[in-house]
Amino acid sequence: MATERPPLVSVVLAVRNAAAVIGPCLASLVAQTYHNMEIIVVDNASTDDTRTIVQRDFPGARLVEAGPERCAQRNAGARLARGRYLFFPDADMVLAPDVIAKCVRSGGDLVIVPEVTRGRGFWAKVRRYERDFYAGQEGLEAGRFLSAVLFHRIGGYDENLFAAGEDWDLHHRAAAHTRAARIDSVVVHDEGPVTLASYLAKKKYYARFLRRYALKWGGETREQLGWRRVLVYLRQPRRILARPLLFLAMAVMLGAALLVFRTTSSKGQPA
Repeated sequence: MATERPPLVSVVLAVRNAAAVIGPCLASLVAQTYHNMEIIVVDNASTDDTRTIVQRDFPGARLVEAGPERCAQRNAGARLARGRYLFFPDADMVLAPDVIAKCVRSGGDLVIVPEVTRGRGFWAKVRRYERDFYAGQEGLEAGRFLSAVLFHRIGGYDENLFAAGEDWDLHHRAAAHTRAARIDSVVVHDEGPVTLASYLAKKKYYARFLRRYALKWGGETREQLGWRRVLVYLRQPRRILARPLLFLAMAVMLGAALLVFRTTSSKGQPA
């Protein structure tokens, strides 16, 4: 009796000038225990060696070009995809070997893959400590693995959003149709060297575009970025007591980020 072939999974990787990180990401995809998959790399006019690395080291990946931003790239990749499922990691993520297998095995049309932050320096440790608070918390994680049917039903990524909020937005719209599943294997998000200044500079960039997401989701945005996160911290006193120095540093980091968001917002953001 013939064994039914497992469903095809299409991995869509939106990249721009990702030469420093794309190699480990693609290597972790090639090393997956789940083998019925296609990899679509959507490049947005990279000026570094991104395209060379893909073509030279990962000839099995399909390389295409689209832009102008990550949402448009992902939607372009999804239109080319042939899989029953779509998966949208970032180029600076490295997957545990069984991530895709567990996503498929979950049977979910929307699947959350936990993220673990990795980087260099003290503030990278603070970032990892912060993200650990959010594991399993409703509204603070976003699913990146979806059935193609659901993805296209909800219209894919909102191309009016970019740089901030697009993953949450997709998750919210998908979760209105199905209950999100969650696996226990992780993707490691490599943030490289992290300083307080570099972290705040990134938040300042995101803040310029967060208004679009906030206008779309209103009070949900305030909950997501405000009191809901505070409650998440307060409900995990053991984690706070176990690493008080990291918690204090996290409070400083998030307080400074909030000030950056407010200052940037008061100066106006792209409409």
